Amino acid sequence: MFAYRRRKEARIHFWLDGDAQSKRRLNTETLDEQFISAVAKALKEQGRHSPFRVPVAIRMHFHVGIDRTPPQIHQLPTHYLDLLQRPVASRRPNLRRLLLQDDHLVQALFCTYSFADEEPSAPYMTFEVTTLTSFVRDLELHRKIALGDFDVIDGVRDLNIKHSHHGTDDEEELRDESVDEYRRLAQLGERDGRARYGAKLYDALLLMQKHSAQREILKWRELRPIDVATLYGPFLGRRRRDELFQKINEVSAANVRQLSAFGVACADLGPPAAQPGDSDIVRRKVRSALERMRRQYPILDPLLTTVGVTILYVRPLKTQAIDLDNLARRFVVPIVHEELKPPATSLHAIQNLKPDAVEDEWRRESLERLRRAHKYQITRYQVFAIPRIGNDPPEGKITVLVHGGDEMDERWSAYRDELDAWEGVIATSHG
Repeated sequence: MFAYRRRKEARIHFWLDGDAQSKRRLNTETLDEQFISAVAKALKEQGRHSPFRVPVAIRMHFHVGIDRTPPQIHQLPTHYLDLLQRPVASRRPNLRRLLLQDDHLVQALFCTYSFADEEPSAPYMTFEVTTLTSFVRDLELHRKIALGDFDVIDGVRDLNIKHSHHGTDDEEELRDESVDEYRRLAQLGERDGRARYGAKLYDALLLMQKHSAQREILKWRELRPIDVATLYGPFLGRRRRDELFQKINEVSAANVRQLSAFGVACADLGPPAAQPGDSDIVRRKVRSALERMRRQYPILDPLLTTVGVTILYVRPLKTQAIDLDNLARRFVVPIVHEELKPPATSLHAIQNLKPDAVEDEWRRESLERLRRAHKYQITRYQVFAIPRIGNDPPEGKITVLVHGGDEMDERWSAYRDELDAWEGVIATSHG
């Protein structure tokens, strides 16, 4: 508990009121200076007087204003990572950067996105930065809790922090029922289905069941904290200099990679761009993989539910690695938007379900407020620069997973909440 508490206290976190800007917007100098000043003040209050010079994990959330067309999710992290490297004149030359010495240090990047459609609109940004070692240690702790290592302590078992591969029996049954019911309706065909239910009811049932089936299928495609802990296991093994421990971790990481590649909504893109012209090759691979996914799994086309994206990046041995924000921005996220057209919010998903009319007044008003927002956009993405293992190609590789993006099922917030709940129970048990 004390080790977790020290890691928690060492995290840097700040909340900033105001709208997010991308590099494309002109005349942002004043807003950028306000951002830098606010971050510098937050760092001083948290006792941080030098930039991170070791690998880090960063989480960003952008709650963007909608008075104008807002930047898309992939256009924001690069700008703010650049600002977090700005020099601070009052510091010594070797410690002058604001928060990051170099954006190559970012080895786990989380980005979530929402619209400030409340009235009055109140856009804001939040950031959290921790060392990669602390991030992986927290994941390892969560894994141990989920596997029952602390269940002998009063109250821990009651937290119900578990990691079944398929969820509870009820959740698994719901997923199977949703898919089976959609297939049943689809197999009836338009003529027989409309004859049995009537045209309007059949069409509505087909859309609703397709939405439900998509949501359940994609929900379980997202990596769980225990999976990410396993992918980063070789990182801990190297630090311990334990050869047997390292081999076990590499085998476990290889198993998670293999399991992640099975099933729907996964694309192995091969090596990243290294030579002139490679960028176009990678983009074509992304586009081709998404087109193939639509053909192989018509149940996911068109998308009627929000989605997120996870990118697993094995860095090359010799050529320069791509920064994680650029990997998402240049090669993956915009093409997902173009090819899959994911609804930007649950309201847009409802609109897709009922394209002719949205009868509920509250929904109509909400969609009107969102009229300037992009209709097609993922709600979150995460990029992990995972440790190399024995059979990785020297040129590196990129894997993309498309999964659920429900705003109410953001598992990284849930994972942190579960760790904090565990900390509270342990503190209480020790009096």
